[in-house]
Amino acid sequence: MRKMTLLTLAALAVAVSSAPLWGQAQQESARGKESPGRESLSKLREATRTSPLFWDVQTIIDQYVKVMSSHYQLTENQEQYTRELMNRRVKQFLKEYEKDVRTLMSEYYDYQLRREMPSPEAARDFAARATPLITAIRQEILDGNMQWRRILNDEQLKKHDRDLEMIHATFDNYEGTMKRWAEGDVHPTDVGIRERNPARNVIKVEDAMGYYVRNFINQYNLDQGQRETAYSILREAREEAGRYRESHKAEFAELEARQKELAASNPDKEEDLKRIKEEGRKLTERRAELEKPLTEELFARFKERLDTIPTADQRAAYEARQTALKERLAKLRQSARTATLPAGVGTRPAGTQPADEVAATPTGE
Repeated sequence: MRKMTLLTLAALAVAVSSAPLWGQAQQESARGKESPGRESLSKLREATRTSPLFWDVQTIIDQYVKVMSSHYQLTENQEQYTRELMNRRVKQFLKEYEKDVRTLMSEYYDYQLRREMPSPEAARDFAARATPLITAIRQEILDGNMQWRRILNDEQLKKHDRDLEMIHATFDNYEGTMKRWAEGDVHPTDVGIRERNPARNVIKVEDAMGYYVRNFINQYNLDQGQRETAYSILREAREEAGRYRESHKAEFAELEARQKELAASNPDKEEDLKRIKEEGRKLTERRAELEKPLTEELFARFKERLDTIPTADQRAAYEARQTALKERLAKLRQSARTATLPAGVGTRPAGTQPADEVAATPTGE
C-alpha cells in the first residue's frame, strides 16, 4: 500500500483529482521531462516530506494548484477558479476532520518510516478509524470533480476522464486494503516493505499503545487532566510489557538474531528465496505467539482503562461527530447519483470556457 501516503494529500486536495496528478507529475519528473509544474512538484514534495502532523495546508494547496495547472494546461481564469474552489472545499472538510486525518496519516507515516507492520489488533483499530474517512474523502473528491470539470474544454475533459478512472482505482485499492486490515490481515507491501524481505517486522505493542492514546485523546477531545491520566495508563502498560519482555529475554533475543540473519541474506536462487521467506514467516508467527499476552491480554486491559476516562458529554460529542460524518457521506452519495453536467460541457472547443463559470467565485453546495 505504498500509495496510501497519497491519502492525506487527497484529503487536503478534496476538490480535485489528487492521485492521478501526483502520479503524472512523478512520471514526468522521472523521465526528466521539463514542465512548468516540476518546480511546484518539488516544493510539494518538500512540503510533505515530514510527518503529516506538521504539514502546512495552504502551502500544499498553493503548490498543488500549480501542478494541476501544468497537468491540464489551465488558463489563468481556470487556475483562479481552481484555487478558489480547492481552498473552499478543502478547508471546509478539514475544519471538521483535520485532527482525524492528521492523526491517522502520521501513524501510517511512522509505519512506513520504520518499515514495521501494525499488529493485527492495531490494524483492526486503524481500519475502524480510517474506513469512514477514506469513504468520505472519496465521495468528497468525486463531488468536487463533478463541479470542477464544468470549466474544462474538450481536450481537458478527455484527460480528466482518464484521471477519474485512476481515482476510482486508487480508492478501490485503499478500501480493499482497509477491508484486509479490518480482519487483521496486513501485507508487508502495505507499509513499503519489499515482498522479498523474509523477516516481517511487526510494530511493538508498546508503540501501538502510543498511537492508540494519541488517537484516543483526539477522538474524545480530552482535557489536560484527562490526558495526564491517559499517559499514566500508557506508562504503566509499557512498564508491564517491559517486565514481560525481560522475563522472556532469551526467547526474544533468539528470534531477533535469526530475523536479522534472514534480513541480511540475499539469495540468488528462487528455491532459496522461497525457503528463507517461509522461515521468516514462521519466525513472525513464533514472535506473534510469544507476544500474545501483550498484544491481546495487556492491550485489552489497557483499552478498558482508557475507556473510563471520557465523560458522558465527551462520548456524546464523539458520537455526534460520527453521525455527522455518516450524514455527510449519505448526502455526497446522493449528490453523486443525481449530479448532471451542464449542457454542452462535452462540446466546447479547446481553449474556451463559459465566462460565467470560469470567472465566478465558487459558492456553496
